[in-house]
Amino acid sequence: MSTDRDRIEAATALEDETFDNVDLAGMSLTGKELSSCVFRRCNFVGTTWRGLELEDCVFENCDLSNLRLGGASLRGVELRDTKLMGTSWSDFGVPPVVGFTDCNLRYASCMGFDLRRTQFTRCTLAEATFVEIDLTKSVFASCDLAGASFDRCTLTGADFTSSSNVFFDATKNRAKGARISLDSAGLMAKALGLVVKG
Repeated sequence: MSTDRDRIEAATALEDETFDNVDLAGMSLTGKELSSCVFRRCNFVGTTWRGLELEDCVFENCDLSNLRLGGASLRGVELRDTKLMGTSWSDFGVPPVVGFTDCNLRYASCMGFDLRRTQFTRCTLAEATFVEIDLTKSVFASCDLAGASFDRCTLTGADFTSSSNVFFDATKNRAKGARISLDSAGLMAKALGLVVKG
């Protein structure tokens, strides 16, 4: 009898499908096309998404830790209450259009692509690394960025005002118009050796 895992592995394209509690750990999804699919409580740990095309898909309460993404295309993808620990985000041919809500992105690495206007809501981004990422007008709403680092990123107009543990070096990033809280401003000033009073 064919299982959902078997169907996903055998298919080259899937549309308007819903999958619940499927263990896909270690599977290669290379070259597949998934459109308007919903994945709930699915295990994607260590899966390979090279060349995968995702359009208008939703992931809810899934585990996508240590995902290998190279060359994947993500358009209109929503990630909710999903774990993405240690995932390396890079090598996108087309800038991804993706939203993150209540996700665990601890230790995630993002390098060299466009995430403009991306919404991060109540996400854990502790120790995440952003290198040469365009986050223009992205919103970090009630996120934890403890130990997160930003290097040569574009943060123009990005909104960090409701997030905690926000720190970036404005001399190493393009940060004109980025919005931060007073607590974050104090933290950054102290890092520059300034004495903050009041």
